[in-house]
Amino acid sequence: MIMYEQDPDVIRWGLHLLQGDQLQILSTVGLLIKMMSVFIMGITPGKLILFQCLLRKEQKTWKVLVRALEKSYMMASSNSIELTDDSSTLDGEVGKRLNQMVPVRHVPRINGEIPSADEATTDHQRLLDRLKLYDLVELKVQGDGNCQFRALSDQFYRTTEHHKFVRQQIVNQLKSHREIYDGYVPMAYDEYLKKMSKNGEWGDHVTLQAAADSYGVRIFILTSFKDTCYIEILPNVQKSKRVIFLSFWAEVHYNSIYPEGELPTSESKKKKRWWHFGNMH
Repeated sequence: MIMYEQDPDVIRWGLHLLQGDQLQILSTVGLLIKMMSVFIMGITPGKLILFQCLLRKEQKTWKVLVRALEKSYMMASSNSIELTDDSSTLDGEVGKRLNQMVPVRHVPRINGEIPSADEATTDHQRLLDRLKLYDLVELKVQGDGNCQFRALSDQFYRTTEHHKFVRQQIVNQLKSHREIYDGYVPMAYDEYLKKMSKNGEWGDHVTLQAAADSYGVRIFILTSFKDTCYIEILPNVQKSKRVIFLSFWAEVHYNSIYPEGELPTSESKKKKRWWHFGNMH
């Protein structure tokens, strides 16, 4: 069993009475404060070696703290990552182009069967034709199982890289308002929540409804369905005038859509810095 030297402050506040993981975490917090003070006072090669040694010595409890910090961050308010506020013009332009269509009422559901290769090819061409008809283009997101969340992230934050945060916001919404979504999920609801919490799990029309409700925005989806061109998802309570526009190659892939000529480039996107602890070892 690894013994941890008790910090004087821990004893002074009576925290030495705690046991097990609680004490390990508190010990690591004390270690973290000490390491921060090392850097505040100035970095030298010797101090860097000390820092590395401390990390190795407390590797197990450090990882416990890292996981706790990451969980706390992901469960923070959506205000911790700011929504872009420069999208009203783009939203309005896409809306004008889609205004000619009559949207189909959205009914939340899980994903259907993946189409055959021939059906998928036909569906994709139909979607491309519709995009061309309305002078819209897709920002193509990575097809890694997170495409719905990446596309939503691009629309919310003008970057696909906050997809894990978007997924967590949606899962929090599903957990907090079970009574709203339970009836649309044909499986044990807790199992569904567990599945949707995993990175790489495909989003569905239930998660889209939860996204609309969590962020309080309307979501419009241009689809490849033969009999459904355009789906509108309304939030339970509208919190923002923002409108989110996605394309949906049915049961295959989601992308973020923009007016022709307005597709943002990597140079034009506003990159925001945010803490991520998951890659620390």
